[in-house]
Amino acid sequence: MPNPPKPTALRALEGNRSRREMKPDLPVAGVPEPAAWLDDFGREHFMRIAGELTAIGVTKRIDSDGLNLLADYWSKWRQARIILDMDMFDRKNWQTYFDAGKRWEAFCAKFGLTPSDRVRLSIGNGDKADPDEERFFKVTG
Repeated sequence: MPNPPKPTALRALEGNRSRREMKPDLPVAGVPEPAAWLDDFGREHFMRIAGELTAIGVTKRIDSDGLNLLADYWSKWRQARIILDMDMFDRKNWQTYFDAGKRWEAFCAKFGLTPSDRVRLSIGNGDKADPDEERFFKVTG
């Protein structure tokens, strides 16, 4: 399977070695929104990850579904971990724990949450911030 195409901004930063015309990225706006069905673990994870990624200009509203899945896998992993802390011999929860962890890691790579994937992310060029982003995802450090 071929590699997915790189965003235009990332290709521009790396240099256009092929000298082919670079198509502009589709304009997207807004901030990701958590799904109503997320539990407390998932919602907390969603808000933390979405806040960080939105602050650096990586995610927009269109990424909500992917971030919700990421948060859901985190929640499943966390709940299985709690049960395993009480009963280490619960075979079903070991399987849930490992499956949710693997799926969470796969989604992390797609959003650049691992150090090796984060190297490939491009940061915006200082465009004016979206007012919704300022209001909902103010990152303090």
